[in-house]
Amino acid sequence: MRRHYKALSFRESSILTIAFAAIEVFPKECMGGMLAVPGRIPLVSAAVPYQLAKRTTEGVDTYSSPKLSSMRLGRLVKIGDFHSHPFAGAKDSEPLKPSEYDFEASVEGEVDLIVRVVSARLKMHRSLRKHGKSLSMSEGRFRILVKAYYRGVNNYEEIDIRLCKE
Repeated sequence: MRRHYKALSFRESSILTIAFAAIEVFPKECMGGMLAVPGRIPLVSAAVPYQLAKRTTEGVDTYSSPKLSSMRLGRLVKIGDFHSHPFAGAKDSEPLKPSEYDFEASVEGEVDLIVRVVSARLKMHRSLRKHGKSLSMSEGRFRILVKAYYRGVNNYEEIDIRLCKE
């Protein structure tokens, strides 16, 4: 049985990989897998963007996720997937929560990490900071919010994201 995660710790390089995967395909959605060192609070040490994902501005799908789950990766285990919710011209105040499609596409017992990407007019210097249970980031003209959800039997539970400096 899979462990019920209450929090995740991320290496800064993993968060940056996820953020840049979302920016690269903007305004379409990105998708990828997260690999972690198991523990009471797993440490996400690698993020793997799915290159063959079918991307649209309204969704993303892939056959790579089950393949990544079945691979032997030393100490690392797949704990879930990430994907983006791109918004061109949307306000930063819009709530970030999983859609019904996100729930149907996610795997019970895994983490679903959602990356909101908003395109802004003004460029900003790169910043990465903790924001409640989530992380927020600025990169050029993009504003990014990252939230993690544990997928239970019938629901999602937002979990805490922590940043581990390398």
